Amino acid sequence: MNLLQKIIDALWPAFCVFCEKPIKEKEEKEHLLCGDCSRGLPVSRNLACAVCGARLPENKKICHRFASYLLAAPFAYNFEPAKKVIWDLKYGKKKVLARPLGRLLASHLSFLPKMDFTDWLIVPIPLHPAKEQQRGFNQAALLAEHLGRQLNLPVADALKRIKETKAQAETKERAERLENLQGAFAVVRQELVAKRKIILVDDVSTTGVTLAEAAKTLRKAGAKSVLGLAVAKAK
Repeated sequence: MNLLQKIIDALWPAFCVFCEKPIKEKEEKEHLLCGDCSRGLPVSRNLACAVCGARLPENKKICHRFASYLLAAPFAYNFEPAKKVIWDLKYGKKKVLARPLGRLLASHLSFLPKMDFTDWLIVPIPLHPAKEQQRGFNQAALLAEHLGRQLNLPVADALKRIKETKAQAETKERAERLENLQGAFAVVRQELVAKRKIILVDDVSTTGVTLAEAAKTLRKAGAKSVLGLAVAKAK
C-alpha cells in the first residue's frame, strides 16, 4: 500500500454498511461489506409465496397459485440492520448503498435451487415522475442497475407509473393498498416484455401489493413469468 492510499484510508476509512465496523480488505471496501457480515448475515435461501409470504419448499409454486409472481427477498424487514440500510438509501439519499445491496440481491438469487437466470430481464418498480423528481432518484432503479452488473443481465425501464398514488406506508389495510395501486402501472413497450422472464425489483415488499400490481401489468403484456425481488419482506 502506497503512502497516498494510507493517507486516504486514514482520512476516509470505509465502514461496513451493516455492522458499521471499519473495513480493511480491498475487496470488502469495494462492496462496503465486511467479511463477517458477508458470511454471517441471516439471508434467506428460498422463494416465498407472494400472497402469504410462506416459504416455498424447493421453490415450487404450491401455495397461492393465482399469484402473478413469486417473491424472493434475502432479509426479513424486522432485521434492523437491513431496515436501516434500506432507509439510509431511500430517505437518507445515500445512493452508494445500492451497490452492496445489489450484490446481496445477486448473491441471494444464486442461493435459490433449480433457478437458472440466463436470459432474464431486470425491470425496476418505477416511481411516479413527480415523486422521482422530488426524491431525485428511484431506489429500485439503482438496485436493478447494480443487480444487472452482478448478473450480467439487461435492465429495462419497461414499466411506467401512470397514476400518482399515496405512499403505501400511509395505507395500512391491504384492501386500501389494492385500491390505491389499481391501474397504477403501464408497460412502456410491449415488445420489451413479451415472452420474457422478468426479475421485478423493489426495495421492500410489505403487503406485496405494489409488486403484485406491477407483475399483473407485465403478465397482461405477455411476460412469460415474473419473479419479484426485494431487499426485505415484511411477512
